Amino acid sequence: MKNPRDQFSDEEKQHLNYLGSMMGRPNTLEEQELEDMLDAMEKGRKQSAEQDVQNQDQALRDEGAE
Repeated sequence: MKNPRDQFSDEEKQHLNYLGSMMGRPNTLEEQELEDMLDAMEKGRKQSAEQDVQNQDQALRDEGAE
């Protein structure tokens, strides 16, 4: 069975090593701010979706009570 590393060229290995090293370093201030904004947007989107489900559930209950 071949080693998976053998499937990549030397240039591809260099790119993969660089990307791997970037993943292990802490975020810069700008990167952290962007990540915080994206996290806040995702949290808001999830809360909005949960609120929509609750509103639909309440509407169905109200219809059933009539």
